[in-house]
Amino acid sequence: MTTPLPPLRLTAQPELLLEILQHAMTESLEHGRKLLNEQLTDSEKSVQDYVEQQAFIDGSWYRPIHNILVPLVMTVLCREHSLSRDLVLAAQLHDIGYAGVKVSGTLTGMAWQNADIRSTHMLHSAKMSAALLRSLCKQGTLSLSETRIDSLVAIIGTHDDPYLGRPLSDPEALAHRDADRAFVISCVSFWKDFIAWSSDSAIRASISQAGLQQDPDTFLQIRCASFLKEANKTLQDLNEAGFEPWYLSKSSQLCNRMEAARREEISLLSAEGLSPDEAKELLTRSIERELSEIVAIH
Repeated sequence: MTTPLPPLRLTAQPELLLEILQHAMTESLEHGRKLLNEQLTDSEKSVQDYVEQQAFIDGSWYRPIHNILVPLVMTVLCREHSLSRDLVLAAQLHDIGYAGVKVSGTLTGMAWQNADIRSTHMLHSAKMSAALLRSLCKQGTLSLSETRIDSLVAIIGTHDDPYLGRPLSDPEALAHRDADRAFVISCVSFWKDFIAWSSDSAIRASISQAGLQQDPDTFLQIRCASFLKEANKTLQDLNEAGFEPWYLSKSSQLCNRMEAARREEISLLSAEGLSPDEAKELLTRSIERELSEIVAIH
């Protein structure tokens, strides 16, 4: 007879919370892929197939859901804001460079945020994307001019520049930035970043010095401050990724929904007596519901 695992203690068991989150993500991938596939054109499906074939290594375990959510958000932004549909291609391809970049594990803190990794993956992503787009055009799968390929590759090659102190100004690059940053407040990203944040000794010291608790509520406040939803400068300064507003109204609307969902998850996961299996089920359903709500937003 199997002995049941003890109840989950949210802030004291980062290893268990990571296991629960990874399980929930894996369980929700089929639902996410089906939703995205229903939104994609045939040519975009060819690109997504290429993305799915990439092997993301080491600390990049969350890439599969990122590679679903970001293009899914971009299909919505293209529809609701009348953007050029080929921006979906950039959303699909922007992070493929991570396939060849070693990222630190989630439990080692926030080291994966470093500038070298951001620069290296953008360079690799741009080169890989340029080669793929030109190949698909040559095959007749895509129809893009050389000029348009160059502009999409430029978006891909600079999409994380604001994190490196180089602000974006091109409207299409800013729209892409919104789609990419939607992942930040999503279920998988929020909780995996909370685990990394909780595991970082330097951050623990900063939080203590600021007189704050190192708990999910504080982390959600910090994440919201990154989108300028929270005016508290202390919270903004504690956000390791900097802060910037949303560019498009639908992006802000999506963020508001995701924030509300995170608050609900924090409440439910903090409940006494919640088992790991119950937590897995809770987060799996939350991820699936979040993806479905992205598609349905108007």
